[in-house]
Amino acid sequence: MALKELCVVAVLLAVCHADRDRLQLNRVPVSTSQQQDENNSEDAVEKAVAVAARLSSPHYLRRRATTVMMDEFNSGHIDMHKWKHTINAGWWGNRHQAQMYTPEPVNTYVRNGVLYIRPTLTEDTFGEGFLRNGNLDVVGHWGSCDNGICHAQGWNSIAPIMSGMLRSRAHIRFGRVEIVAKLAVGDWLYNALWMMPIANTYGNWPASGEIDIMENAGNRRLLGINDHSAGIDMILCSLVYGSDRQDNFRHEMKSYNIPHGTFGSAFHTFWVDWTEQHITIGVDSHTVFTKNTPQQGYFSASHQHGQNPWTHGGHSAPFDSQFNLIMNVHVAGNPFENNNWHNHPYERPWDPTSPDQMMQFWNARHLWEPTWHGETAAMQIRSVKMQQY
Repeated sequence: MALKELCVVAVLLAVCHADRDRLQLNRVPVSTSQQQDENNSEDAVEKAVAVAARLSSPHYLRRRATTVMMDEFNSGHIDMHKWKHTINAGWWGNRHQAQMYTPEPVNTYVRNGVLYIRPTLTEDTFGEGFLRNGNLDVVGHWGSCDNGICHAQGWNSIAPIMSGMLRSRAHIRFGRVEIVAKLAVGDWLYNALWMMPIANTYGNWPASGEIDIMENAGNRRLLGINDHSAGIDMILCSLVYGSDRQDNFRHEMKSYNIPHGTFGSAFHTFWVDWTEQHITIGVDSHTVFTKNTPQQGYFSASHQHGQNPWTHGGHSAPFDSQFNLIMNVHVAGNPFENNNWHNHPYERPWDPTSPDQMMQFWNARHLWEPTWHGETAAMQIRSVKMQQY
């Protein structure tokens, strides 16, 4: 709702309440017809108050938004007019992760109105000897490669896991995103719903910002500091920004543990409400994280130094450009390398400092593979809505 409309609503509320109070204070004995007229006047005032209150409610403000993408996955297949696969043999920046991202139908598919993003074993698709002796040309095999490694060969280079990542073709600058999902359960699975700018408006990551609607570890018995549960019953919501990825990196985060059940046992609505004044993130009716746009801007408020990359941006820069939605399940790597996290009944089966860590993870599959129970090891998404304010 525009500022002018809000002002009109405020004036209407004030006038209506004043008229209602005047009617109450000036009540004197009157005739039946006069009483009827007064009752009609009071009814009109009450209706006006109700209408004004409804117009100024957050629900109405959200309803005034324009829906730019809605997907309920009822077509029986992934709508490629709405989504794009990320395809690569791994991430340059997060090589510790044990998955490649593929467009294979075993990793992303739709059935009975639900989208599944499911990690699988690479050898199930390419054969047992492929991890040791294979040669993976991503472009040659899948036709494209983006945002990562495009060629892998042999042991400890080819990722032992295949998974899926989908990016929305729709994008918004301020708005609301809601994802109804049930999260993947299993050791070393990591669920993520997040938003990234469609262009590096202010520079390479993290200068152009990142909005993490939900991150979650699928482990059933992952404990953090003071034995606080950090697994499938906990989500993390955060913002990432900074003028560079070393000294000026900022990662503001809040966690939330569901009081009953887990995020893998039922569907939940994960959401972000994003305006020029704030970014608020939550699940169902619970708000987990709120960041009000700093009055002096993000650069000064976060005590960064050096050159400000957001000088030519708006007041809420870097969170004032077009962002799209990303949904994926990754395996191993960060943040499981947090030494404050301890898995039960066995500890992390790889050494993050070792050049053989992917092989170590694969050789421990007798520990983690039994925790991946069919499609419960997939992130299941029932609907996605993106709205532009």
